[in-house]
Amino acid sequence: MLTATFTDPFSLPLAPPVFNHDKLEEDVTLKVKATHEMDLKFSGWPKPKVTWTLNGKKITEKRIQEDTSYGSTCLKLKDAKRPDSGDYKVTVVNDLGSIEKTIHVTVIGKFWNQLCCLNTYEAHRASTTIHFLAMLEPFDWHKLSLSCSSIFQMYLGQ
Repeated sequence: MLTATFTDPFSLPLAPPVFNHDKLEEDVTLKVKATHEMDLKFSGWPKPKVTWTLNGKKITEKRIQEDTSYGSTCLKLKDAKRPDSGDYKVTVVNDLGSIEKTIHVTVIGKFWNQLCCLNTYEAHRASTTIHFLAMLEPFDWHKLSLSCSSIFQMYLGQ
């Protein structure tokens, strides 16, 4: 004879949400076109509500999909693009509390890969020499006063 036991959800002890991981990834580096899943396990009762954001904004990109069921949430990033870089924050909330986790994602593109492979690259125009040294960490080109296109225009003499 087969018997089944059912747990009445209303008899579960009330508990604020907690993550059920010893170690959660905090920094992820992906190559352009890669696929990556950020999978987090959690518990809490009453059932927590889960939200994901990218740089503090709701994620609207269709290539980035959330799959949440009780006790687990997964954010799947498909066909990664450089603008997908940023801080992905998951917030888990119920009536007794909330928890959040931020995962910093860096998507590196073809230009970055080419720079990594070079020890020194020289671009000459008049008496100006620009050296690109191999970088060990991703570089934020937005903080550079010269744009990539202006550097290559100088190299090509345009």
